[in-house]
Amino acid sequence: MVLTCWDGVVPGRGTARGSRGDGGALAAEERAGEVAPAKQLGKALRALQQRSGRTLRSLEAEVLISDSSLSRYLQGVTVPPWATVTHLCRALGADPSEYRALWEAANLSQTPSGENPPSAAAPPPVDGGDSRPRTAQRWRRGRWVTAAAGVLVGGVVGSLFTVLVAAPGPEPARPSSGSAAVTGPANKPGRSDAVQPFINRVTGKCLDHSLDHGLRTYACNGLSYQRWTVHALPDGTQQLRNHATGACLRSEGMTLRTGACATAASATWSVRTWADEAVTISSTETGACLEDSASGLRAAECGDTTRQRWG
Repeated sequence: MVLTCWDGVVPGRGTARGSRGDGGALAAEERAGEVAPAKQLGKALRALQQRSGRTLRSLEAEVLISDSSLSRYLQGVTVPPWATVTHLCRALGADPSEYRALWEAANLSQTPSGENPPSAAAPPPVDGGDSRPRTAQRWRRGRWVTAAAGVLVGGVVGSLFTVLVAAPGPEPARPSSGSAAVTGPANKPGRSDAVQPFINRVTGKCLDHSLDHGLRTYACNGLSYQRWTVHALPDGTQQLRNHATGACLRSEGMTLRTGACATAASATWSVRTWADEAVTISSTETGACLEDSASGLRAAECGDTTRQRWG
């Protein structure tokens, strides 16, 4: 069985329950016993990657593809160009021709009706430099050098990554205590989504999600596995969607996991900023807060502890 990001749970923190009925088209396909061609290709490539023992992070440098694109290809969310399939197969020690039929079916399935599919008569050359897939997102990583340095300094992290949030309606008066919460969620419906990392104030680690390792905290490295889109919903709550995998942070009781983005309480959160520019992230369903410590990432009863503060 191939594990995807939709099955991810925090290691040692419980096992995710089955489909909750809000998984969208993928869940519908599974119930009908059908798998879309793109999913079949992604599953085959994912199985190849797992058999090889290679991690996604080691592959992205060799294949010259962004981490977020590679994750989506292996989930079957997006159909990769044939050149990418060729480079990926060769990097994993496989014959690309064995995956040609799967790729053609997936490629045809994404062609709008009424249009002729692109010719798949001959794969493009792989020797020339121009044929290798390139990432358009690596330029963003330079921004994270500052973040990594800030983590080492400790308290400076909070000033480097301020979550721009503002409470719905009139802003409450600033409490006299320096640690009191002063604002609520900032990206109200209609505003652009905020994209940011979440760096724990105690451990200095970033909230991280990937196909290889699931949901966890990990040393900040500037990759898209650690960037989260904070999307505001009309009721004032937020979804936290991982940039690399496209999965949303969810809570199943006190168990943290990732899954399909939805408006259910288990998939929405309240992101609140404090006077020291840290934020807390609490579940709409349980009211529990996201916490990190030497014991790892978990959901815990909200309290006045820096383990629940994120920069």
